[in-house]
Order: sequence, then C-alpha cells, then structure tokens
Amino acid sequence: MKEDLEVEVLVDFLKKMRMRVPRKTCVKYMGVSDRYLRSIISRARELGYPIVTDTDIGGYYIAETREEASTFIRQMRSRAVKEFRAADNMELYFVTKEQGEGLFPNG
Repeated sequence: MKEDLEVEVLVDFLKKMRMRVPRKTCVKYMGVSDRYLRSIISRARELGYPIVTDTDIGGYYIAETREEASTFIRQMRSRAVKEFRAADNMELYFVTKEQGEGLFPNG
C-alpha cells in the first residue's frame, strides 16, 4: 500500500532528525500537501508509531518514552471528548427537530 510506504519514509525521516520537526518541513520533505501529511501521520499512529506533537510547542517527533508521549496523549483525549460532545449535540439537534421542537429560539 502506497500510504504505508509513505509512513515508513516519514518515520525514518523523523528518526534521523532526532528533534521536533515543523509540519512545513515534513510537507516539503515528503512532497505532499499539508492535509495529506496529516493523513500519513494519522495512518502511522494507527499502525502504532509514536509520532507525537505538542500543540503548544509544535513540531512532530518520535516519542521515546511514556513521559514524552504523555502530553500528546492528554491532548488527544481532550480533543476526542470535545469531538464526541459535538457529535452528541448534532444528534440531539436533529432528534429535537424531528420531534417538532427546536433547540434555537428562531430555529
């Protein structure tokens, strides 16, 4: 699969860099769009590669220890909770709309 090869190339690049690498640098190295790079990173994480970033600092790197990954894990869990809440609220909106009730004053 092409995407798995791209994962390997990105992981090798991050391992060689041995530091936080800005997303723009990764995009340039990989020769892909920003959006596609994020899909490669997502795939790498699904495969178990510990590619992490800290939204406060930025840059991607390979976590070597649990401590290095802890901030990323906490941020991802917080983001997941917000995404689930948004999905629940959207579902509630349409359930109430179908019942003839509105969540919004003029909706």
